[in-house]
Amino acid sequence: MSEDNKRLNEVFVELIRDKKISSQIRLKKAQYLVKLGADVNAKLYGKSALSWAEEMGDNDVIKYLKQSGGKSWVISEAEVKKLGEELIEAVNTGKAKEDIEALIKKGADVEAKDNMERTPLMLASREGLGEIVDLLIKRGVQIDARDSRGWTALMFASSAGRDSLIDKLIVKGANVNAMADNNSTALMLASYWGKENAVVKLIEKEADLSVKNNDGRTALDNASLKGHKRVEEILRKAQKEKRSKFWKQFLTGKTRL
Repeated sequence: MSEDNKRLNEVFVELIRDKKISSQIRLKKAQYLVKLGADVNAKLYGKSALSWAEEMGDNDVIKYLKQSGGKSWVISEAEVKKLGEELIEAVNTGKAKEDIEALIKKGADVEAKDNMERTPLMLASREGLGEIVDLLIKRGVQIDARDSRGWTALMFASSAGRDSLIDKLIVKGANVNAMADNNSTALMLASYWGKENAVVKLIEKEADLSVKNNDGRTALDNASLKGHKRVEEILRKAQKEKRSKFWKQFLTGKTRL
């Protein structure tokens, strides 16, 4: 199959899956794409065009596809699991975006988990794979899914100092103050590992400076414990500015004790 035909088939199935257009328009566009050469049995994300139409409940498109030779087809749970394991491995080993995208299009579960319950999004965030993070977010992954320690993708990005991904994840809904099982937050992890830029980013995103983990340590305590002097300075300045802002609001009557 040529690349042009492959792309045409992908466009065809994506059309069938598009919830934003009416059934009438979907049918007309589907008929047009088939005339251009799209395969009525094209498959994407582990299902055939007809299976997607059946999931959508679009009777007109279902009727047209069946009359044109379309067949229902969905990969098995075992195959989904196998592809999910391959997806985890591909992200872990830094495979190209195209390889990872191909696995997803075959039907790999984007919420697959490894033996530590880490998802592809967590692993991509840890490794700083921005394109992969974008790809997974586009596929609707859970931004705040947790691994066996309660870590989220934002915590992985923060502890590894993946500054550009911190903004990306928070914009997409990541909870900046989510807590792991030991009550650590993304800010506390970034502080522990001395990731200065990550600490600044998280503070800008309203990370809570006062949270304590199960050992009774704040982000500042973590930075002090590990000897990260610059991170200490950043956190102390942030605390001072926060106090100053509070008293300014108090004196102007905008807040109360």
